[in-house]
Amino acid sequence: SLLLSAALPFAQPPSARAEYLSVASRKANVRQGPGPRKDVLWQAWRLTPFMVLDWVGDWAKVQDYEGDVGWVHGSLLADVPTVIVSAKTAAVHGGPGAGYRGLWTLEEGYTLKVLAVDGVWLKVTDDDEVRGWVLRRSVWGRAEVDEGST
Repeated sequence: SLLLSAALPFAQPPSARAEYLSVASRKANVRQGPGPRKDVLWQAWRLTPFMVLDWVGDWAKVQDYEGDVGWVHGSLLADVPTVIVSAKTAAVHGGPGAGYRGLWTLEEGYTLKVLAVDGVWLKVTDDDEVRGWVLRRSVWGRAEVDEGST
């Protein structure tokens, strides 16, 4: 039972203890290291969620949904719940259930802001055309909203 007790803290899903931040600017350079002169590995677009692995000064060491790691300046990140489609496609429904009309089919890599949670369903928007509900298992990121923010 001692072994079981020691393993319990790791039994919760990573999202329950991980810090997620999202790109707040139109795009952000993801760099090889913490600093403006470090090589740019890739660019991330607005609403892209990252798991924060560490901080060095104002720089966040981040990981994306594919497991790629880089550094982003903290001024380009916000504490806004966002997700990215991690499945090949994700259906956006008119309500929190498969019985609701399908509105959109989004491809892998599409970023969304999370507005509300209803069980395994997330109410999402891209702040443009797309607004509806997706299954939590089809996306990666911060699939939660703070109480009172919906």
